[in-house]
Amino acid sequence: MLDPADRQTQPEPFTREALARLPLAKSVLLLWSHVLQPSRLAGIFQQHRGRSFEDLLSFPTFVELIADALIQHRGSARQSLLHAQTREHLPTTPRAVYGKLARIPTSLSLGFLEETTAAMQALWPSGVKAARPTRLAGRKHGGSPRRQEDQAGRQAAQAVAWNARQGLRR
Repeated sequence: MLDPADRQTQPEPFTREALARLPLAKSVLLLWSHVLQPSRLAGIFQQHRGRSFEDLLSFPTFVELIADALIQHRGSARQSLLHAQTREHLPTTPRAVYGKLARIPTSLSLGFLEETTAAMQALWPSGVKAARPTRLAGRKHGGSPRRQEDQAGRQAAQAVAWNARQGLRR
């Protein structure tokens, strides 16, 4: 696992390049492409896989399919898998991917979160203090149940991001 204590005082070239390539959305995608390199994902899988195995579908390809669903297809795994099939990038059936998703062990999910968070923390400039977002101060939001659910999801994501800067805790 990456050690946050190994941070350099000067941003590494990747960090400088990411900051120079704003807007924010492009920077986030560039950051994820750096953090989710296939070699890192393969290492995460080997270390945290439990009894899982790779046959036709590798863990890096699995992560790419999920990321594709979230980023390009508004969360639709079906659309992501159909898109991968048309590009001939799906080495198995959509049903097998859903089965793999259902059987991902908790240890692999936690290892993925822990190690990718550590990789992102290593890119965070040293000496920069992160303030807790005001949205997490316990304000209540009104509106429809759907709006409240959306806001709760955003707050959870913000809490994870804030905790990532402070150090991941189980």
